[in-house]
Amino acid sequence: MPQEHRHRVTDNAPVYKNGSTLLPPLNDDCISIILSMLDKPDLAVLSATSRLATPYAWPCLVRSLNVARSAGSQFINRDICSFVFKHALGPYIEVLRMTPSPRPKMLWSDVSEALSRPGINESLHQVVKVIESATNLHSFRIDACHLGYFERESRILTALQQCSRLRKLQLTGLGKTDVDALLANPIPNLRCLELSISGIMDVEPVFGAVSFSAQTLEELSVSYIPLIAFGVPDVGRGNIIATCPRLQRLSLHNIAVETHDISRACPNLQHLMMNTWDYALPPFTLPTSSGRDLTFCDSFPELRSIAGHTILMALPLHSRLQRLHIDQNLKSQGLFEKTLKVLKCSPLTSVSLHIRVRSPAEKLPRARAARGDRPFTTSYVISAVADCIPHAQFLEISFSWGRFRPKRENGFSPEACFEWGLTSESACSPLAALSDLQFMSFTVPGPRDEDDDKVPNMQGIAQTLLHTLPNTKYLSLRSRGFYKHRLCFRRNTNHSTHSDDAHRDLDSENCGSQSTDATVPSPAGACSVVEVATNEAHSAYQQYSWQATGLQGWCNGGHEWQ
Repeated sequence: MPQEHRHRVTDNAPVYKNGSTLLPPLNDDCISIILSMLDKPDLAVLSATSRLATPYAWPCLVRSLNVARSAGSQFINRDICSFVFKHALGPYIEVLRMTPSPRPKMLWSDVSEALSRPGINESLHQVVKVIESATNLHSFRIDACHLGYFERESRILTALQQCSRLRKLQLTGLGKTDVDALLANPIPNLRCLELSISGIMDVEPVFGAVSFSAQTLEELSVSYIPLIAFGVPDVGRGNIIATCPRLQRLSLHNIAVETHDISRACPNLQHLMMNTWDYALPPFTLPTSSGRDLTFCDSFPELRSIAGHTILMALPLHSRLQRLHIDQNLKSQGLFEKTLKVLKCSPLTSVSLHIRVRSPAEKLPRARAARGDRPFTTSYVISAVADCIPHAQFLEISFSWGRFRPKRENGFSPEACFEWGLTSESACSPLAALSDLQFMSFTVPGPRDEDDDKVPNMQGIAQTLLHTLPNTKYLSLRSRGFYKHRLCFRRNTNHSTHSDDAHRDLDSENCGSQSTDATVPSPAGACSVVEVATNEAHSAYQQYSWQATGLQGWCNGGHEWQ
């Protein structure tokens, strides 16, 4: 772009030689910074309408690139690949993904049929060419719906080996041949490694891939979900052989590893996530009361965040625990009371719980309900939890109703379910006392029927709840039927504009997607709310669920938002 400072005047507006109006010439760095703040649709329009902007917009378009099409159709978007090759944009690619977007009501037969087509091999060849051109690649992810993609195209791994700046690798759908190929073609010096195994196999060899990045790895996630038609998959068993001195976050899904092996391999661990497909099967064995020596008590000196199975609450971390996210349903009174004790004696700022509460079909005498007898009411649960976490900035509560299944024909739409559980009898009033609470998230059961794919209207409910929570900036509401609809709202402190302090607090790199066009009108006595887009909601989740604890990372639990 020309850098001349002279300009001519057309009508009454100064027009510079570079074609811009009312702005002086900018250097390349300033232009790149400005364009990096635009969404991809805006960049595409800009490059299509301004010839001078094209050299700057195109690199921004491919910086983070997903080359996959929707699942069940062509596996690779050939137009995107051709665009990259034609204009030599490979060196500008920093993040490359093959993540097929799901289609509504997509059947497994659609996926299997598409993956059996001969074109799948050609698609993988195209991926290899893109990787080879991406000389500055630092993140690669492939979400495949079939096993053996490294067997189909072994050059994917050899091409990744040549990417000297690669730091983040995420591979899903790995089968035994894929794991063997990964061990035969190791990729060293990674900082973040996520592996998901889909075939029935021995999990132990998977951890061999960790050793090649043992000195640099900061985040590790390994999942074992074998495809079994009937019954519950067994828990895989593994062990991290190499010592990873820099590893801060470890996530193990359906894999059992003893705590002493974890503490030996990860001496500086800050976050530990462990769960199992069947929560009746614990991911590790606790020592007996007589065997809990000082070694067990001091085994995790840096651990500040736990997530997943309730057995993790037995670790002696309460005095320094800042983040507690339990996926297991707290459906017994003993388990709920045990959780309250952990909450009360820990300086928690981020909490997520899944709790069995009374359904609309269950009724107890008023006296028993007041005592908090099972099944608990939502108001009793919210009050009990709020009393234990005075410093919480992030709180997520998911409710379950046992075997009760709400149906629309019985008057239980998603909106009605929320109103029954949360807006009646001032159930959320105890949360108003949490002065630091910035992000509140509720999940309530919803109907499972043919209309379940319709996004519910939660605006009025959001207004009522945020009016009850005067200190909260963000509110997430999720209806859990067959589909999971998550809607997120932001308090609109300035009614005349769509932006407010809560929006500006978010990291600029995560705020590419703005709020919806219209501020929701407020009924009398309710606050004004704005429904926000997914990017802003996810950024708020990251900020208050993770960054409030001081925990940093490459992925920071991105999968938890799904």
